Amino acid sequence: SGDGKSKPGECVTPLGSYIDRYIEIRSNGSITDGVVRHERLFLKYIDEVIGDIPMCKVTAEDIERCLLKVPELSRKWALERRAKQEENRKTVRWAKKHGTLKKPYKPIKVAGPDMQSKILKFLREVMNYALEKDDITKNVAKAKFLTRVFKKSKPLIDPLMADDAGRFLGEVEKLPLDYFKVSVLLLLNTGMRPEEMLAIHVGDIAFDGSEASINIVSVLDRDGKTIRSYPKSDAGRRSVPIDAYTAGEVKAWIDIKSNQMKALGLKPSMSMLVCGPDVIPRTYQSWLRDWRSFIGAAGFEGIRPYALRHTFATLNLANGENIKTVSVLMGHASSAYTLDLYAGYVPNTGIGIGSRYMSFLRAAV
Repeated sequence: SGDGKSKPGECVTPLGSYIDRYIEIRSNGSITDGVVRHERLFLKYIDEVIGDIPMCKVTAEDIERCLLKVPELSRKWALERRAKQEENRKTVRWAKKHGTLKKPYKPIKVAGPDMQSKILKFLREVMNYALEKDDITKNVAKAKFLTRVFKKSKPLIDPLMADDAGRFLGEVEKLPLDYFKVSVLLLLNTGMRPEEMLAIHVGDIAFDGSEASINIVSVLDRDGKTIRSYPKSDAGRRSVPIDAYTAGEVKAWIDIKSNQMKALGLKPSMSMLVCGPDVIPRTYQSWLRDWRSFIGAAGFEGIRPYALRHTFATLNLANGENIKTVSVLMGHASSAYTLDLYAGYVPNTGIGIGSRYMSFLRAAV
């Protein structure tokens, strides 16, 4: 038959060809171009190792063999790309564009556990699809040993301790009022991600009421230049409160930037970006240069911007804030994920719980 299946569960179409068709079907509007690019990359690894095995013959051991090859293939392809770059940089065109033949290369990145985990998840999705179509009789990608071995690694948790965080805040407060000071205050005092901070518009901030707040509804795209609506989940679209000091600095900066725009003959609007000196978005790389300059001068060399997000979460949890509240403010999909990340920073309140409980019962009579 046309799908390579003579009877239920015996599809002999090669795995690589089957996945290629699966991506093609879903790319007609059901998934974004970015997802298609990622799935094509996953297919490249799969094709290289087990792509020629018939769908009905693929085993969990075949999948394990493929996943174990990921770092080796990644390094091989990275070195091949580097060799091509070496050839390109010898050309006149390269010299004219970059002004030098000695521009240093970035270190080679080799795919590891995260890529292995993503490929395994993708294979499970493909085989679920094949199972529903009766092309196979079992989803071998769901084997328990694969789940145990190829786990997605947890994000790096590198918060500042309370005393360092206080000193860091003191250094930020010394900065002159401009876009950068506002951006760092927002990262430190709200727990938002850098890509969220760079996408904040004036209209996203509410200064009314007893406490100002920011509606986070968009992010700076991976290209570092384009702002788009939140694509992941409703959890990412949230409202975060701002403390009085940060709100005052943000409001004062908005007034300064509005006056600067008027001086240029431009009309300020609610769509004006807050965390940027210009009308167009501040690219992440440009902002990162300012960040590195600041942390070097302030004595915090090596601190990542994401460390401020982790600082917000860990110190709030250490101070007894509810895990659910912190999870919502961080934009996590569930409080279980937040607890999994920051379990070590949640204080143990079990000591004395029996006495407190009995005291509560007696006081209620």
